[in-house]
Amino acid sequence: MRTIGAVCVFFGTTVLTGAWAAPPPGSAVRILSPRFFPGWQSQNVCYPFVVPEQAGTYRMFYTGSASEQWNESNAEQWVTGYVTSTDTITWKFPENYEQVLFARQFMEADLVDPAEMAAVFDSMFAAGACVIKEGGVYKAWYTGWNGEFVHQGGGLCDKINFRVGYATSPDGIRWTKVAGTAGAGSVLGLGSTGEPDAKGAANPHVLKIGGEHRMWYEGYDGQTRRIMLATSADGITWTKQGVVLNPGGANAKDERGLANPMVIFRSGQYELWYQGKSQSSPNYHVLRATSTDDAAWTKIAAEVTLHPDSPIAGSELIHVNSAIVLADGSVQVFFAKQITTARTVAYATLNSRNFHVYTEVVNP
Repeated sequence: MRTIGAVCVFFGTTVLTGAWAAPPPGSAVRILSPRFFPGWQSQNVCYPFVVPEQAGTYRMFYTGSASEQWNESNAEQWVTGYVTSTDTITWKFPENYEQVLFARQFMEADLVDPAEMAAVFDSMFAAGACVIKEGGVYKAWYTGWNGEFVHQGGGLCDKINFRVGYATSPDGIRWTKVAGTAGAGSVLGLGSTGEPDAKGAANPHVLKIGGEHRMWYEGYDGQTRRIMLATSADGITWTKQGVVLNPGGANAKDERGLANPMVIFRSGQYELWYQGKSQSSPNYHVLRATSTDDAAWTKIAAEVTLHPDSPIAGSELIHVNSAIVLADGSVQVFFAKQITTARTVAYATLNSRNFHVYTEVVNP
C-alpha cells in the first residue's frame, strides 16, 4: 500500500482515509454528459476511470464517441480523453477538449482500406482505459478494435476481434503506445479457434499484486462473454490463465454472459464487479463475486442497485469501471449508463440512446 495525500492506493484500488465530499448514499449524481455539438464526445461518454493525483485532486479518463449507439452495426470511432476534479463531483475539461489516447485519425474524404485497418488493432477504438500511476508514470491498458465484424443477417452485424493495448505517459496527457506482439500491435490478443476469447479480448482491469500484474478481462468466443485472467511481470507480455467466471444457469442474472470486470480490495477480500446479462428484462445487472486470494471466486446472488435517471427501463447497458473504497467500508463507484429517451419524428417515435457518466456511494 502507498499513500497519496489522504488517499491510499492498494495495488490499484483507491482507499479513502481522509475527509471526502461524496454524493449521499442511494443517490446517483450525473457527473459527465455528451457535449451534443460536433466533436469526438458529442453523443456518448462512458468507461470512467478515476486516478488520484496529488493530495485532493483527481483525474478521470473516459471514452467518447460522436454517434448514437443504435446497435452493433454502428461503426463509429471511440477514443479516450480526460477531465480533472477536486471533489469527484464537479469535473473540469482541458482547454482544448481534445482526446489524449487516439484511434486512427481520419481526415475528411479519407478512403478506408479494410486490410490497412485490420493491420492495426486499435484503428477504430482506443477505449475503456484502466490506468495505474506508478513512480510518476501513468500506465494504461485499453480496448482496441480495428473495424472487423461478421454479418448476422437482417442488416445487423457483430463486432469481433477486440484486443488489449498498452500505453504510458509522464503526465496523463501525452501518451506513447507500446507495441505488443499479441497481434496487430496489441499486448493481449485473441485466443485460438474454440477458446473462450477466440473472437475478442476487451475491457481490461489491471492490478499489481505482489510485484505481478493481474489483468481481468472480457473474453468473447463469438457467442458468449466470460471473465478471464492474464498475468504479467512487466505489463507488456501476458500469460493467459483462463476463465475465472462463467455464465450462470437458467434464470440467472448473468445467464447470457459476463462483461466489464472491475476488481477492488475491501473488508479483507477481493471483489470482482461485472455486468451480467440476463434473458429477461431488465437485461443488464451489476453483479459481484468475492475471493480471499483473487484466484477462486464465489458469486454473490444479489445485484448492486444503482440509481441513475432512466426515462425508459429495459435493455440499457451499464458499466462500473472504477471505485473508491471509503473509510467506513462503503464504495463510491464511477459508472456509465446508457440512457434511452423517446424522440418523436414525423412518422414514428424513435428511441435515442446515449451514455452518461455517474457516481454513487453504495455499501453492498
